[in-house]
Amino acid sequence: MTARPSVVRARAALCAALLLALAAACTAPQREVISRYTSPDGKVDAIVAASTVGTPPTVAYSLYLAPHGADVPGPTSAMLIADHVDSLRVRWSEPKRLEIGYDSARIFRFTNFWQAKEVDSYRYVVELRLAPTSAQWSLTARDRAGGRP
Repeated sequence: MTARPSVVRARAALCAALLLALAAACTAPQREVISRYTSPDGKVDAIVAASTVGTPPTVAYSLYLAPHGADVPGPTSAMLIADHVDSLRVRWSEPKRLEIGYDSARIFRFTNFWQAKEVDSYRYVVELRLAPTSAQWSLTARDRAGGRP
């Protein structure tokens, strides 16, 4: 017994729709550069990007360092990855020191130094410092409770 052509077309359309939905779900989130800060000596840029990720959706922030004017490095090169960020502030306190301030944040990744062959053959080293505004808690009460209100 063979299926009718209309049934075969309907099944093919359903399979195609499912494959498209699966492909859309598996694509990486899009990064949007929201700010770029050049070091006082003009050699390095600190780049902040935002992506919407997860279920329910939340904004994740990534911070990258790159030689001045260079493209944003790939996602695996992020010096900082955080979400639930309130009042993110990035500032160069001096040419080789970058401060990352925030009122609250859930930080998944942080690296406290950066260097690159393209900037003085690895001899130019940037120190990154976290600077939460509170001496008490930098996680929200909800994050401290494991995400429960």
